[in-house]
Order: sequence, then C-alpha cells, then structure tokens
Amino acid sequence: MKRYRVGVCGGSGYTGIELLRWLRQHPAFEVEFVTSESQAGKSITNCEPYLFDYEGMVYRSLEDKANFQDTDLVFLALPHEVSAEVAPRFLEAGIRVIDLSAAYRIKDKHVFEKAYGFSHPSFSLVSEAVYGLAEWQSQAVQKARLVANPGCYPTSILLPLLPLVQSGLVSEGVIIADSKSGFSGRGRKTDIPGLFFEMNENFYAYSVGNHRHQPEIAEQIHTYSRGSYEIVFTPHILPIDRGILSTLYLPFDKDPTEDVYHLWEQAYGDAPFVRILKGRFPQLKWVQHTNEVHMSFTYLAAQKRGIVVSALDNLVKGASGQAIQNANIMCGLPETTGLITQKGV
Repeated sequence: MKRYRVGVCGGSGYTGIELLRWLRQHPAFEVEFVTSESQAGKSITNCEPYLFDYEGMVYRSLEDKANFQDTDLVFLALPHEVSAEVAPRFLEAGIRVIDLSAAYRIKDKHVFEKAYGFSHPSFSLVSEAVYGLAEWQSQAVQKARLVANPGCYPTSILLPLLPLVQSGLVSEGVIIADSKSGFSGRGRKTDIPGLFFEMNENFYAYSVGNHRHQPEIAEQIHTYSRGSYEIVFTPHILPIDRGILSTLYLPFDKDPTEDVYHLWEQAYGDAPFVRILKGRFPQLKWVQHTNEVHMSFTYLAAQKRGIVVSALDNLVKGASGQAIQNANIMCGLPETTGLITQKGV
C-alpha cells in the first residue's frame, strides 16, 4: 500500500488529538509533523502521555518552514481565523488540505463574516473548496485540493435530511432541528462555563437562534432541496464527554414512512458508516468512538409531523473521523481505511 505523508495542525486540541489517535492505526498515512502554538517545542508524549505512538516527536510551531515540505496532505484542526490564514500557504506548497474549521464551508462571504465575526483573508478559495459531506461528495472530494470538513451538528442533521428534501418528500415549511452535544463540542477551553462544577449535572441550550452552524445547515439544504424550507436549529450541551443526538421535526401531508426508508436505503445502502434503524431509535453509546451515524424515523399522523432521530460521535464522524474518511477518498483509498467499524448493534 502506498504511503502518504500527513501533517496535523492544532494537535493539542480535542479534534487534533482525536486525529492523532485514529492516524496511529492508519496503514497508509504517516504523520510527519504535529503543530501546537501553545505547546510548541514540547514533546507530544510529555503533554499527552497516552499518545505512545508519537514518542520522540515534538510539537512544532505553525511558522516552521519544514511544515511546508515533504508532505502530501495536511489536516487543519485550527481556529477559523488561523485556518483562513494558513490554508493558502499549504496549497501554494502543493499540499492538499482538509480543513476542520468553518473557514471554507459557507459560500456567501457576508453570511460567513456575520456568523464568524472576522474578515476572511482568503475567501476566494471558498469557490473551489469541496464541502466534505463524504457520502454526498465523494467524487468531488477525490479531485479536490481543499476540503471543508462539515461541522458536527450539520453532519448529524444533513445526512438523514438531504435525501428527503432532495426528493421533495418533505412538505414545504419549517424544519425544526433540536440537537444535543457532549461537552467536548465546546473545544479544549479553560473558562468558567467549562469547569466541572459548572457542567456536572447541568444541561442547557446555547446560541439560541444564532448558532454559527445555522447558515451552514441552511445553505446545504438550499443546495439540495426541491422545495422551500426554513430551518430552526437549537443546540444544547449535555454533561457527557462526546456524542450528538439530533431530533428533527419535519412536515408531511401523509405518512411517508415507507418512502423515507426507501430513500435512505437508496442513498446509503452501500455507505459503510451509515446505519439505518427500524423500530428503535439511536443511542449515543452505540456511536461513541466510531465513525458511524445512526438514524431512524417515525410519523405522528395527528400532527402531520415526521420525527427523525440521528446520532453520531461529534469528535469522530462529526470531525476527525470524517476528515480521515475524506482523506482516504482524496488518496484513492477505501474510505474505511483506518476507520474500523463493525456492522450490527
């Protein structure tokens, strides 16, 4: 098997560490360097003692010129502003980029800058960036120089929803997405809301009505849908480490259950990381530490509403696992390479 030299930028945050955990078992990807501005010059295993496979490696600064040499592909697990600055430098060096930030996900500059609060220095690259929802964009991902890895909440919402709105099965109107994420979705921050005492035995909604993932979700629905839909998205934080469970409320004029499952089977029958459940609903324990997404459906006839429930691991299928899945596709490898999954719950 051909070997590919990869770099991980932002290797001391949760998504960067998750990348390193999965990459250590990948048969085709060899980690050439790992960056961390907060830990630059320090041994990786001194900072993260459980990353035994990286013994002898030292965190580099992003500014190290060696980062831009002898590398085939780089993962950017960086703040949005930093990715927007550094991605062009890797592309200019002939290195393909998978960006786990939101810097290249949204096609409308005004919408992006309103949501993320900074002036984008390399927005022209957005036009060529492929939105890496792997099950929907595999052909484009294979040819891409720059892949915008989707957000965790959008992945949990879009994968079950897109086949339904693309077909026109969902009645036009308002789609409600109620999503709950484990605490790692906040990132590796040290602040008062992140203290154990603040989070333990607590549960709350946040960024109500203005979460940054809202325009990303809306843009993708608009891209694929045959009808007119509005999305109401409310995220919540759970007092657990990882996982997202999303409940979607969809308008239907009549019972669409048979059609929903038929469309899902058409879209994902051969997708190794999508599990379609009938007669039971996803649980976070079933998807934690996997690159899978589970989805199920029921219909409420009296309310003419369908309910979709989906679940995934926000650090894996919602971030680092999907990034590796996209990297596999870019390199012409089976998308399951290095992402062990077992069928059967």
